[in-house]
Amino acid sequence: MPKTKATTKTTALTTTTKHGEEPEIASKFGLAIAFLLSFLPFYVQFVIRLLLTHFPPRYRPSTGTCTLVGAGPGDPSLLTIGAHEAIRNADIVISDLLVPERIQALVRGKLLKLPRTTRRKSDDAQCDAYVWMRDYIRLGLRVVRLKGGDPFVFGRGGEEVLYLRSEGIPAARIKVIPGISSCIAAGESALIPVTHRGVADQFLVVTGRGEGGRVPDIPSFSARRTVVVMMGMSRLHMLVTSFLNDAHYPRHTPCAIVEKATWADQRVVRGTLETIEKLVEMQGIKNPAVVYVGHVVNILANGGNKCMVNTPDEGVEV
Repeated sequence: MPKTKATTKTTALTTTTKHGEEPEIASKFGLAIAFLLSFLPFYVQFVIRLLLTHFPPRYRPSTGTCTLVGAGPGDPSLLTIGAHEAIRNADIVISDLLVPERIQALVRGKLLKLPRTTRRKSDDAQCDAYVWMRDYIRLGLRVVRLKGGDPFVFGRGGEEVLYLRSEGIPAARIKVIPGISSCIAAGESALIPVTHRGVADQFLVVTGRGEGGRVPDIPSFSARRTVVVMMGMSRLHMLVTSFLNDAHYPRHTPCAIVEKATWADQRVVRGTLETIEKLVEMQGIKNPAVVYVGHVVNILANGGNKCMVNTPDEGVEV
């Protein structure tokens, strides 16, 4: 395997694949091997596939694939059937570190964990993922790229598809299995709907970690909009300042943070844009967490039982 910039706790398989090596056409022998393997139990298939990686390409089953799988917000019961099957049947699973251990425990093949990174080192870990995906596909293995939430919602899944295409991986070997996005599921787990008739008729999802360190562009205040911020805990102060000073949100606008949504140790903090930083500091809220800003934050809180709230456009009273 080519050397990568970051180190991981899981040791990658040792292979003899040369950079750029990709069998043009599957040999009859390789196709026969692939057919015979389909009748064997998974662990027998797995061992044989690994052994075949040390043979010339013509002896390998030409079935190398990559599936980008959304792991959802964290609770294994929220995995789709397709995601569960892909994880269980993969030879190699390349997992983000924030995917919970209960989901990683479903892996029967080889589990490779990307290292914990800071914002400055995230590109290094992404390079590791690129190299592993490309090389294990070329070895004829079934690869799963496991991501929290949904691969295409701030998950860099689109970038990974483009990278594999640029490396000559056929489109037929690349698949995406959607996951339940944390931008909606985290709120639901805390009884925070992103829309609610008479309160919010739209919602906006932004990342707290913009490219190059920029703060996301937040539109001017609208009482009927819910703003959801992903990956924003490390920049909470900058985000709150942007809401107040740039987007002109009232200081009393409700704000909530859901930490480890759907996990056994989930925590929820509710406050306002004026108080949320203090509350987060007092309770030690950390990533993974999702931030919600808007009047939906309190609509179902404290045992509320109003069926509908009709209010003028200039404000919402909850």
